Amino acid sequence: MKIQLLILSTFLSACCCAQPEYLKEFYPGNSLFKQQKIKKVIDSFLVNKTVHVKEYDNTGRLTGEFNYYNTSTDNPFVYFKLNDTLYRFKYGFTNKRLYSFEKFIYNKANKILEYQECTKQYTDSPTTALHKFDYDPRGNLISQTIYRSFNYPGKLGEKMNILPTQLDLIDRFDYTYRKLNGKSYVIIKHAVNETDTLIYDEHDRLVKQNRFEISGNMGDRSFDNINDITLFKYKKDSVIRANYITYCQARKRDGTCMLSHISEKTTEVKVFDKNGLLKETWQYINETTKQLSNRFYYEFYK
Repeated sequence: MKIQLLILSTFLSACCCAQPEYLKEFYPGNSLFKQQKIKKVIDSFLVNKTVHVKEYDNTGRLTGEFNYYNTSTDNPFVYFKLNDTLYRFKYGFTNKRLYSFEKFIYNKANKILEYQECTKQYTDSPTTALHKFDYDPRGNLISQTIYRSFNYPGKLGEKMNILPTQLDLIDRFDYTYRKLNGKSYVIIKHAVNETDTLIYDEHDRLVKQNRFEISGNMGDRSFDNINDITLFKYKKDSVIRANYITYCQARKRDGTCMLSHISEKTTEVKVFDKNGLLKETWQYINETTKQLSNRFYYEFYK
C-alpha cells in the first residue's frame, strides 16, 4: 500500500508542480527531474522520424536542447544567481555569441515578482519583454502586467537592464479564485477581451481549461463567443487531453446566437512510467483509433 501511494504521489507531481501551470515558465527547474537525477531527455517523433534532445543539470534546469542526439551543446544555457535574482544566458553552439538573456526576480517566499527577456534574432535591435507580478497579503497572484518592444534601443549584453518606460504595455491579466463543489477555479481576465477559466479537482489537478473570446478571427472570418475548451481525464498511469472549439456563426436580431458550431475534437494521451516520467504520447486519428506519436528515453546522472 505504501508503495502504491508513493507511485501515485510521484505521478501527481509529474502532472502538477510546485507552482501553477500558468506560471511554470517563470520557474526554471524541474523538481521531478532533480529527484530522479535526469541528465538527458530524448524525444523520438515517430511520425516524421526526428529526434529532439534536452539536457539538464543536476538541479533539473535546462542546459541545452538540439535536434540530433550526437550533437554537443557545450552548455549554451548558463545560470547565475545573485541574491533574489536568477539570470539565464543562452549562447550559440559554435560562435559562443549571446543570443538571449532572461532575468527572474523572486521575493522571500519564492514568488515571481518580475521577469525580463531580451532576444537578438534577425534585426540589429533586440526584442524585449517585461512581466510584473502583484500579490495580495495572503500571497495569491492578483495581476500580471506585460510590456514588450520589438525594437528595443541598445545592444544585447549580460548587464542589460530593461526599462518599462521604453516598452509598450500590451496586456494585463487579473486573477480571481473561487471554490465550488470541491473544485477550485482560477479565472484569468485579459485586458484584450479574453478570459481564461482553469478548473482543478480536489487533488489540485487541472481538469478543464476554457479560453473565451467575445469575438475573434478564425482563418479569414470573424466569429463571436469563441470558447477554446480543453478537458483532462486522469487514469492510473496516463492523462487524456481533449480539445475542441465552439463559436457562434450567426445571431438573431435580439443578439442571441442562432447557429452555433462545434469543431472536431482532437485527443492526446500521455502515458507515464511508475516513477512519473513521461513515456509515450498517442494521438487519436478518429474516435476509436489512435497512433503512437512520441516515445521518450532518459539518461541519468550516476
